[in-house]
Amino acid sequence: MTALAEPAAAGVGVSDRPRRARAGVAAVALVALAVSPIVVASSALVGQRWLPMSDWATLAYRTSQVGTRQTPLVGPYSFHGFAHPGPLSYWLAAPLYRLTGDDPRALLWSGAAVNVVTAAALAAVAWRRGRWPLLLGTTALLGLLVHGLGPRVLVDMWNPYTPLLPFLLVTFLVWDAALGRRQAVVEAVLPATYAAQAHLAFVPLVLAVAAAGLAWHRWGERLAPGPAGPDPGLEPDAGRARGPEPDAGRDAGGSGPGAEQAAEPGPASDRPAWRRAVAAVPRPALVLLAVLWAAPALDALVDLHNPVRIARAVFSPADVVGPLRAPALAGDFLGPAGQWVIGTEPVARGAPPGGLALGLVLALAALAGCLAVARHWRLPDAGALAVLTSALVVASVAGTANLIVPTSDYLTEWLKVVGGLVWFTVGWTGWRVAAPAIRTGTARRRAAGAAACLVVLAGAAWSWGEAGRLDLSDEGDPTMVEAVRAAARRELDPDVEYRFEVSGSSPAYWSGLTYWLAEDGLDVVTGNGAGGLKWGHDHRWVEGEPYERALVLVVDGVGHRSEEYADCAGDPTMERVFVHEPLSDGEVEWLEGVNLRRLAHPETITAEDRRRAHALHRRGPTVALFAGDHLCGLEGLDGQRAAGAPGD
Repeated sequence: MTALAEPAAAGVGVSDRPRRARAGVAAVALVALAVSPIVVASSALVGQRWLPMSDWATLAYRTSQVGTRQTPLVGPYSFHGFAHPGPLSYWLAAPLYRLTGDDPRALLWSGAAVNVVTAAALAAVAWRRGRWPLLLGTTALLGLLVHGLGPRVLVDMWNPYTPLLPFLLVTFLVWDAALGRRQAVVEAVLPATYAAQAHLAFVPLVLAVAAAGLAWHRWGERLAPGPAGPDPGLEPDAGRARGPEPDAGRDAGGSGPGAEQAAEPGPASDRPAWRRAVAAVPRPALVLLAVLWAAPALDALVDLHNPVRIARAVFSPADVVGPLRAPALAGDFLGPAGQWVIGTEPVARGAPPGGLALGLVLALAALAGCLAVARHWRLPDAGALAVLTSALVVASVAGTANLIVPTSDYLTEWLKVVGGLVWFTVGWTGWRVAAPAIRTGTARRRAAGAAACLVVLAGAAWSWGEAGRLDLSDEGDPTMVEAVRAAARRELDPDVEYRFEVSGSSPAYWSGLTYWLAEDGLDVVTGNGAGGLKWGHDHRWVEGEPYERALVLVVDGVGHRSEEYADCAGDPTMERVFVHEPLSDGEVEWLEGVNLRRLAHPETITAEDRRRAHALHRRGPTVALFAGDHLCGLEGLDGQRAAGAPGD
């Protein structure tokens, strides 16, 4: 038991129980307030009907396979030709999906549950590490991130979204472990695995924070040594779990040169640094890692061989943001008023090479200042957090440089978490310096606590309106989806195997029709996402495999006639299963002309032109489903006709 923990141990008694009970209730209420927008958004889904399309249709299908002979061994597919590392997100979504009778909304409720549980875990780490001050700061960070990310992002199991808060928890637990609590390493394995398996982008981030934690464990005493006695800036019982912490070797602040000697006595100190670092990992953590990564390992050996596909994609040339534009794009999220808090769309994604990176400069300067303050004031907890966050900022710039362009919004959401961590680190360091003076006066303590509570309340209230207005009917075109499904059930033969492909506009959205055709009892296969098992093995078409008939869905944007549609509509061998053609040829030609004039000579567009164009746009796109012996309009896709078709 360290000197810092002894006063708490000596002072615990029956008289403390009511105070601790009140503190527990208040802490739970504070966390509930921070995550209340997630609860409000989840409640708004009750009574709504949702037909998931695009990646959400894939998520529903693969989740439905958990527990069957086709249980996923890899994660969600990527359009780069691989699957993300592991299936843990599918496995966690499956229980509620089954309990609700395969209700697709369970995927959103499962995502909300993951984030609420993660928030509770973050609060537990904060309470153990720093009691009320750190808990207030953590819930304030959560409240601001809930607004910056948006309730819709946090009520979802989609793989770019669901790892966000679990990754924040990984950082907190590594921080806790770096300060001497070995059990935190075991606890970090689950959220780290969850984030890394859900989306490949989180693998380097998890590795970066783990490497920084190991570095602090090895050299942290040199950067920011701990205080010689009890830390006046921490509450007496902060920084330790109840009871002894075996093999910790450091005091509650994370300092103390005895850490390695306690873990590796005698001749072990002569081992290489990397072996000592591995030996410092508790065995239960290694066992848990082996269990959680068993499915991807099995796939690597006998199924998709996904690691090979990932490596092939990573080292393939692609048009990326690049190192010249990455600082500006990352800086737009990392500044004190960056996207992490205001929640608006990024403005720097199209910045020219060498564009303004003020946010990045401010973030790095602030973190360097935190480390200097931690060293001067002997605050190892602030120093460790500054080192971890600095490693993430550097990794973020590297990760941003490798983003594919054009960069979609969902690919940059993780930068908001890093941005929030930067300024949380600044706030915690400032508190640690000011705490001795603030804690000497009751009024000052209450004012600081009230200010933190107001930030939590403001962050939550900022998002309540958006959360309550969450409406799934605004996503996509469910009426058109139902119309296509009805025609397919009526016109297509369930005993025939169809190869289904999509062309035209919105192919990502309409590829989700694969799920609904299969749900309606049709035998469909598709080459869409085959490299990442987007539709599992049962509905995967691989080049060269036979199929009985072709099924082509053509979607043309409003005011546009594609060559694919003209080819299919003009092919007498193709059967029209469904056709929705809301505009005449003359209206399409007129709208195309207006669009061209808007680009070349916008001054020629009259108010009547705008009114008529708006009315035509409201009619929606052209949607047509064709069946035949070949992929009309898409012959270049594989050059193959259906088995037994003329010309074979």
